[in-house]
Amino acid sequence: MQQIILKYGIIAGGASIGVALLFYFGARNLLVGSFGFLLSEWIALAALFFMAAKEAVRSGLSGRATLRALFAGFVISAAIYFAFEYVLYNRIDPALGDLQKRAMQAMFDAHLGAKTPKEINEYRQDIAAGNFHTVSATVMAMAQRLIGGFLLCAGALWLARKQAENRAPY
Repeated sequence: MQQIILKYGIIAGGASIGVALLFYFGARNLLVGSFGFLLSEWIALAALFFMAAKEAVRSGLSGRATLRALFAGFVISAAIYFAFEYVLYNRIDPALGDLQKRAMQAMFDAHLGAKTPKEINEYRQDIAAGNFHTVSATVMAMAQRLIGGFLLCAGALWLARKQAENRAPY
């Protein structure tokens, strides 16, 4: 089972980096806060973890052990991706941080809604002063991703078990 965890964790981390690089080389503005980037990344992760869940279900592990294994793989993939993202934003292309600030500002301006002038000014100052790719910000983003990752793994396990039940000989 540990080989499955490591194998799919590394593949999923690599797939996430691959999706990010497609956006980086194709349309950087979509990389820095785009729903499309997140959606495509999550689709890739979901497919990989569904395959891992099917393999784990076939191996006969209990549901709890399988979920623990899948989540461990997700943690590996998230660590790989966030290490890449930190290096990308801080070493390879620091200008991405400024592009992200502009994208956040444009998104905020498009959704001002019922904000007071004071709230608008404070938010703009926060965006201008912020560095969203520090070590602590990266760790916090990874922690947030892990919450969704647990749900993704649970969903992949559920689907794999349902599929296995439907194919079981009677």
